[in-house]
Amino acid sequence: MRIPMFIEMNGFKVLVIGGGEEGTKKARRFSEHGAEVKVLSAEFTDQLLEMGERGKVVLMRGDAGNRDLLEKLIEESDLVVYTIGERPDVERTVEEIARAKRKLLNLATDAERTQVVMPIEERVGDIRIALTSEGKSTLVVKEAAGRVAEFLREQKDIMAMLEVMGHLKKYMRSKGTPFDRRMEVYKAAFNDRKLRELVLRDMREAIRYAEDLAMRS
Repeated sequence: MRIPMFIEMNGFKVLVIGGGEEGTKKARRFSEHGAEVKVLSAEFTDQLLEMGERGKVVLMRGDAGNRDLLEKLIEESDLVVYTIGERPDVERTVEEIARAKRKLLNLATDAERTQVVMPIEERVGDIRIALTSEGKSTLVVKEAAGRVAEFLREQKDIMAMLEVMGHLKKYMRSKGTPFDRRMEVYKAAFNDRKLRELVLRDMREAIRYAEDLAMRS
């Protein structure tokens, strides 16, 4: 059973197998999030070639059916992304090697067998939304993510509370408040009716009130 999570990608080594449109999208996304991306393919899209020239990805021209090459490249990687739809034999080999070497595996060609799911992402301020249908329809999920994002943009109290709670967390850490105590204060502040009212009227006053709650707790 899969569990949703966000992973820090800086320094993460990602191997993308396939230099077509899907491989390009995956390589670009991981590169933009700080991963060290290698792309193995016999051919590359113009966009990948440009990314390679700019040092955003490392392009490796080669045969994805070469098992020895796959063994070496997968061994060096943290995550393997397979994107070639017309080579089921290569897909099975990549899956076999990745699982044997205990590497994370994303099969863009098979949502049911993939180990890692890449969701559709939206951002509203400091809130990130990641949705997936686990292979049923990317188009539907994109629309759903857009609707959720639009809904959150309209929730002024939620966005304001996020700012205040984020400030409160930093404030309490700066004061050396023990972790267990911080958790108690977070919950109390989150459920405080006066704070909820203040965030919509006067953000500075809301922050001062939150700090006062922390000092009194």
